[in-house]
Amino acid sequence: MITVVCPLFNEEAYIKPVLDFYLAAAPAEKELFLIDGGSKDKTVAIIKEYQQKDSSIHLIHNPDKYVPFALNKAITASKGEPVIRLDAHTVYAPDYFTAVLEAFRKSGADIVGGPMRAVGKTDLQKAVAIATSTSFGVGDSGFHDESKEGFTESVYLGAWKEMFLKQQVCSILKCCAIRMMNFITGPEQKECGFIWILTLNPGMHREAP
Repeated sequence: MITVVCPLFNEEAYIKPVLDFYLAAAPAEKELFLIDGGSKDKTVAIIKEYQQKDSSIHLIHNPDKYVPFALNKAITASKGEPVIRLDAHTVYAPDYFTAVLEAFRKSGADIVGGPMRAVGKTDLQKAVAIATSTSFGVGDSGFHDESKEGFTESVYLGAWKEMFLKQQVCSILKCCAIRMMNFITGPEQKECGFIWILTLNPGMHREAP
């Protein structure tokens, strides 16, 4: 069984596609933790509707609001491995979960994830998407390179082996979100974990801010 976690806040416009993706995706043995930071819209009501369809969907309330606290709550409650992080503003490849599992199998990495393909609807979003998809805008950050597959310094969102996550990361989560951690590369890499980026087709698309 895999564990899927997704922090939320006022996501009524985005949560249904995430839930539909989760329900349709393989493997069948999985659990989803949606951690709500006090949404004022219909996010929670929509989640409760889906909970009536599938008992593997769990809603956790996060009075601390911030993502690190949300991840801590979900990881503590998780029973599966790996733990796969989702974001409500992202569209995922239909085989994303199975691609993550295959990447763990063939790479031996502690953390895996895919590339982020930024997209936009408004002119401003489109401009931001272009800027964050070039080396001029984001430097040599590997997870913005759609063609890259192999060990890298970070990945978008990411998935983590349970033992690595609980032993080496949880204590840090109280003050720092996983996605913002700077994992060591080079000779010291094994201490902090090997990170592998996988190629996906069509991959993950995230709406630019």
